[in-house]
Amino acid sequence: MSIQLSGIDVSQYQGSIDWTKVVNDGIEFAIIRAGYGRLVSQEDKYFTTNYSGATAALLPIGAYWFSYALTVAEAEAEAAACLQVISGKNFVYPVFIDIEEISGSELVKEHYTNIAIAFCKKIAAAGYKAGVYANKYTLTNYIDTDQLISYYIWLANYINVTNYTGRYDIHQYSNTGSVAGISGNVDLNRCYTDFIGSTTPTESITPTEPSTSFTAGDKVTLSQTALFVSSTAVNSSSSKSGTYYVYDGIVVNGRIRITNSLSNVGKTPAGTYVTGWINQSDI
Repeated sequence: MSIQLSGIDVSQYQGSIDWTKVVNDGIEFAIIRAGYGRLVSQEDKYFTTNYSGATAALLPIGAYWFSYALTVAEAEAEAAACLQVISGKNFVYPVFIDIEEISGSELVKEHYTNIAIAFCKKIAAAGYKAGVYANKYTLTNYIDTDQLISYYIWLANYINVTNYTGRYDIHQYSNTGSVAGISGNVDLNRCYTDFIGSTTPTESITPTEPSTSFTAGDKVTLSQTALFVSSTAVNSSSSKSGTYYVYDGIVVNGRIRITNSLSNVGKTPAGTYVTGWINQSDI
């Protein structure tokens, strides 16, 4: 069954973030820029602050490293710098190489595929999940994703429903999102892979509509029912009574999302329209 979790990715360009507000707005994961280039000194100046804030808010997180690598050796140097920056930190989500700087129209697919693999190998060897971030054009034309079976894929395609037909685990669908606790625009993502569980990259698939006992728009009547800010939150944030509606019918960790109006069902960004998560067993 495919899951669908709402997330963001951030860097120093978002400035100071109130991570408690982010979580309370329905965000369920974050991917944080650790840095860029081949030097440890190129650490993102907000990385440590963002890591600490997101971790304190109990938000599952991953990291990404913006790559300028044009050779395998440069990719390995970038991975080494990234590993020094993230040393001692824990991530539920992968550490991604961010491939955006494509140089040379004559370069064949094998070239950037090897760069991606070189980076990911070093990250994985250090004990982290590893993955590749790229846009639809790059994944289609410059990277042979069939060779990335050991690694996760984070697709950038700024459209609500992508027509990319390859395998991917996360879809970055907007760069103009609005989330409480963040000033200005922020990238919005949907995750379809259970990184908290035991899913491996070869099991991740292009998302399909899940089959559950709940359907988007189903009416549910609650009576002092525990409400959670995410599918993984340990403690409830409040309790709810009255009539609510199933937001999308997707069950994650035994919980589903609800909204307080039928007109809100399925609307995005989820943080604006979702009231919260409730235990499936409480219905």
